[in-house]
Amino acid sequence: MKEKRVGSIKNVDLSGLRFPVIAVYESPADFKGKCVARVFDMDKPTDTIIVKDTAEEINEDIRRNTHMAYMERDPNDVPSLVGVWM
Repeated sequence: MKEKRVGSIKNVDLSGLRFPVIAVYESPADFKGKCVARVFDMDKPTDTIIVKDTAEEINEDIRRNTHMAYMERDPNDVPSLVGVWM
């Protein structure tokens, strides 16, 4: 799947997703040194990502532009996961 990078979550149409989830990662294997928000439909990844320098930038963008709630990572999650917006 070819990825689609956007600068802000406000540029993403989430209306077609059954249950949108945004997972925020810090320095994942495919983006070392960067933070990435990956948009999922329930547990299935979409092609949409946001790449920023810090998780704080991503979280502030999502907080400002959605009505989603944030959940911190669980100790059993992958180490690069910072948290999830639902």
